[in-house]
Order: sequence, then C-alpha cells, then structure tokens
Amino acid sequence: MINKKKKKYIIDCDGTICSQEKDYAKAKPFLNVIKKINTLYDEGNIIKFFTARGTETKIDWREITEKQLKDWGVKYHELMMGKPAGDIYIDDKMGGFGNYEINYINCPSYDSLFFALYLKEKGEKIFIITKNQDIKKYCDFVKIKCLKLNEPILSFKKLFSLTKFKLDVDLFFISKRIKHSDKFYFFGNEISIEGFYLAKLFSEKCKVINPFLNLSSNYKNSLNTLNGIKHKIGRKIFKWRLEIDLVFKNWKTGIAYGIDKEFLKKYNIKSFDLRKNFEKIKHEVIKNNQIDLNKYDILIDGGMFLNDGVIKKESLKELAEFLLSQKDFVVKNHPFFTNPLNYFKLNDKYPAFIPIELLFGNIKKNFVSIYSLALKSASKFKNLKAISLLELVKWENEDYKKTRKEILLNGTPGIIFLRSYSEFGDLLK
Repeated sequence: MINKKKKKYIIDCDGTICSQEKDYAKAKPFLNVIKKINTLYDEGNIIKFFTARGTETKIDWREITEKQLKDWGVKYHELMMGKPAGDIYIDDKMGGFGNYEINYINCPSYDSLFFALYLKEKGEKIFIITKNQDIKKYCDFVKIKCLKLNEPILSFKKLFSLTKFKLDVDLFFISKRIKHSDKFYFFGNEISIEGFYLAKLFSEKCKVINPFLNLSSNYKNSLNTLNGIKHKIGRKIFKWRLEIDLVFKNWKTGIAYGIDKEFLKKYNIKSFDLRKNFEKIKHEVIKNNQIDLNKYDILIDGGMFLNDGVIKKESLKELAEFLLSQKDFVVKNHPFFTNPLNYFKLNDKYPAFIPIELLFGNIKKNFVSIYSLALKSASKFKNLKAISLLELVKWENEDYKKTRKEILLNGTPGIIFLRSYSEFGDLLK
C-alpha cells in the first residue's frame, strides 16, 4: 500500500474560497472549492487559512471570518490574520484545488454574460471574450478578465474587420497557454461568427461546450435574391479566411449564418439546452450581482424607444412626452444604442453598459417597459412592480404584439399590463 504523505495547506480566503467583496461580510462561498478543501482535511492534511483582512484598515475581522467559515461548513485547523496586503502574491509552492481551470466564455449578449456570472458564483475562474463594447465596459467595471474582439463583418465600409478579428484571435492564442483542463463556452447556432471560429480553435486545445443549443431549421427559401447572393459570397469568404463551413439558418431578417450537427461532430462540441432552467439561474445571478447606485422610485427601460418599425413612431413620441411631464423616475438606456433617447429628449442617469436587471436593487417601486424580458425578472423582486406598456402603445404588427405578450405571460403571472395614460399617471404619483 502506498503511504500518502500528509501535507500542510496555507490557504487565502477572499477570491479563493469566497467572492472578493469590499465588505467582507457580504462574501459568498465557493462551495465547490470548500468541498475540495474539506476532502483534504478528511484525508488528514493540515488546513490553515491566512488572510489579509484588516491588515491595512486595522479593523478586526476575525469574529466575522470565523463565523463565515463555520456557516459555510469549512473544515480547518487554524485561521491566521495579518497576511500582508498586496495585489499579486508570488510563491514557489503556489497551487490550487482543481479550481485553476479557466472557463473561457464567448459573450455576444447579456444572457451569456449572466451564464458567465453563474459560473463565477460557483467559484469557477472565468475569462470573457466578446465583440460587444458594453460587455467589455461592464467587465472592466466589476474587474472581470475580458478580451474585446473586433467584430467579423463583411462589408465595404468595414473592409478590414475580418482581418483585424483574425489577428485579435491569433494574438490571443499566442499570449494564452490554453490547458487541456480548460473549457470554452459559446452560445446558439446562428449569427455568432466569432463564437463558431473560436469554437473551432479551442476544440484543438480543450473541451468546447454549447449550453444553449437548440438547432433551428435551415433556410429553405430561394438564395437567388440579392440578400441570398450576398450570404453565399460571405459563406465562401468565411470558409476561405476562417476555415469554417457554415450553413444558412432561418432568422428574423430572413437568412443567417449558422452551424449544424456536422459542425458539432467535426469539432467534438458537447451541447445541451440549459434554457429550461435558465430563468431560475438567471434570477439568482441577478439577485446576487446588484450594482449599488443612486436610488429612484421608478426605472424606465430606454430600450423600448428602439422599437421604431415595431411600434408606431407617433406612439413612442407620445410616450416620451408623457414621461417628460413626470418626476422621480430614471431612464436606463439600451446598452448597444444611445441615439433613441437623444431623439426623444430623455436623459439616462445610469451607465448604459450595466444590464438593466442589475439595477433593480436601486429602485423603490416600479420597473416599466413595453415588452422587455427584464419584466419577467423584475416581477420576482418583492419590492418591485413589473409594469408593461404593451397594451398602451400602438403597434405596427398586432401578431408580433400577441407573440411578445405570450412570452411575457409564460411562467410570469405577476406582470401588470397598463391600458391608459390615466392608469400610468396614477402609478407614477
């Protein structure tokens, strides 16, 4: 029998077994890391914690830290305070608990960002890759490692965007030492060219996962239209420059580049559809990642003013004029577009790059939108009323209105649908 030598582990607290917070009392445990530490303890190893809590401020955090370790079920032998504060610690015996694997996540949208935050809450290390400047701003704001890529666009106006994108990715793979134990996540099966290309490259180095996969139908209409011919040329360019073979998918605007089962098989991509359970996961992430800013009674979704072509322009103008006559509300602009609020002379007071759901903690009474899915999240906050103006505004397409209302009502009975400005006015008083 092999006599396994017992070891002494000196372990940091914040950022290692729990989240890094300005107020240590609000730290959240990394349960998967704690489980591994407890296994080491049960195997007879010596477990000691060494923390810099209070080293600079001279505040005694021992009692709170000991209570946290007890509440989190951590098994250990000694807690040592007084570790010198620093930004980077270098040691010849640095190691981990199997938590050193990095999850690289392609985030084209805020739902994929919420998934990344979900992994982070579980104690996983994350690195976000995005083409979205606002997601990059958010990551910088909350100190999450993030790479901003150029978007691979095929157009005469942005002739070199594909070349810049490929250069960005090549430099990333040169600078990063991707381990076999790392993982790469990308989302969906259409639109995301950067996700498809990254999936191809990561598949050569580590496991690739698509957690939101629901393969939509291939595009079956004629491609002998101007738009179809453009997409056929684009597909050949992507195959030539990125060496990825894409298919055509049905999309809102008609045609989109996408992937199929052959792509998944070729690059050994593991897939599952997390969306059935994602609303519950998303709510917990939203609740645990609120951004503390100025407080207001009412939060207005500025994104609803982007609906020109879906909702009648004169109806949006009437809505904006009504809001300008009211008090004690704040408008949160859509993260990707800023012009609509300027057009309607409404001022946003929250940073546009913060997901609107992460601002609910600052709102005392109501969240108002037309049909944003954020209404579903707001309805789950006890202090908030989720107010939809879907029945108040005038629509260009009644069928689309019906579809959006069905989505809002599905599993969310708490949303209030206003039908008149008198109701809206009473609500804002």
